[in-house]
Amino acid sequence: VQGPGIRGLTGPGGLNAMKSVLELDGHRVEPWSPLSTAAVSPPPDTDLLILPGPHLHLPAAILAGLESHLTAGGALLLMLDPAAELADSSGDAGLAPLLAARGLRAGTGFVVDLGEENIKLGKGFEVPVVGRYAPHPVTRRFLERSEPTSFPLARAFDPIEGTTPMPAGLLLSSDASFEERGAFDGRAHFDEGVDRKGPFVLAAASDSSAAGGGPLLVIGDSNFVGEGEIDWFGNDDLLLSAVSWLSRTRLRPDLALPDAPAQLLPITPGGRRLYALISLLILPALVLSVWPLRLLIRRRRGRAATRGES
Repeated sequence: VQGPGIRGLTGPGGLNAMKSVLELDGHRVEPWSPLSTAAVSPPPDTDLLILPGPHLHLPAAILAGLESHLTAGGALLLMLDPAAELADSSGDAGLAPLLAARGLRAGTGFVVDLGEENIKLGKGFEVPVVGRYAPHPVTRRFLERSEPTSFPLARAFDPIEGTTPMPAGLLLSSDASFEERGAFDGRAHFDEGVDRKGPFVLAAASDSSAAGGGPLLVIGDSNFVGEGEIDWFGNDDLLLSAVSWLSRTRLRPDLALPDAPAQLLPITPGGRRLYALISLLILPALVLSVWPLRLLIRRRRGRAATRGES
C-alpha cells in the first residue's frame, strides 16, 4: 500500500530490500495507491496487502480500502511503528478501530529490552531481540531452529479480552523488557508508575476466515525489513513465513498439517536373505576382484613404458 505518510519501496528509508526478498521467493510485488485510482479496493487478483510503517494518520480512503479488503476475505500484513516514530500526534495512524475489531490494542510507547540476547548479539536496548515464539504456522520454523529476530524501535500489542476469535501472540520480548511511555531522556531505566513491565507481544495474528473475513498479521516495527536489517539472522525468514501464511496457500492455526511420520521400507524374509547374500558374499567378491584388475593394468602400462624406451 502506497500513499502519503507510508514508507515507500524506493528512496530514503525505502523498502526495496523487502521487495527483493519477496520476489526472490516467487512473489509478485506491485504498489497499490488508492488515492491515485478510482478504485477503493485493491485489484481482484490481490492475495495480500502489506502496509509498511504508516507515519501519518491515514486518509479515509485508505482506511476504508483496508477494512473492505479484510471484510471480503483478503489478507493484510500491517507493520505499525511506535508512536514516537510517527510524524503526527495520531499515535496509531488511525488504525485503532481496525485493530480493535480484531482484538488488538496498540501500545502507546516503545519497547526497551535489557535481556541477555541483546547484549550477546550486540543490539542496543532500543532494539528488542526476540528468541521466544508462540506456537503458530508463522513461527514453526523458529520453534524448530530457535533463530533470533530483531526489531529496531518496536511497539507492543495487547489483546482485548472477549474478542472472537482471540488474536494469537506470536513474538514475545524478554522478561527484562519494559515499555517506555514517558519522556525519553536517552537512558534505559524503568520509571515506576509511568512505564510498563514486560514481556510484551511484538507481533500478533488474527484470522476471521471461519466467519468469511480475512487474516491480519500485525508487527510492531517496519524497520526490521529495511536495508541492513532484513538479512539479520531470521528477519527475512519471518517476513516470508508471514507472507506464506497470509497468502492463499496459508495454513490456519487450527488446520495446521502435522509433521509427516517417518516411513519405513518393509523387508520380506526373502529380501532379508538376498540382503545378507549381497553383504556377505557378492560385495566382498567385487572388492577382491578389483585388485587383480589393477595389477593387470599396471603391468600393461609398465610394458608399454619399456617398449617406448627401447
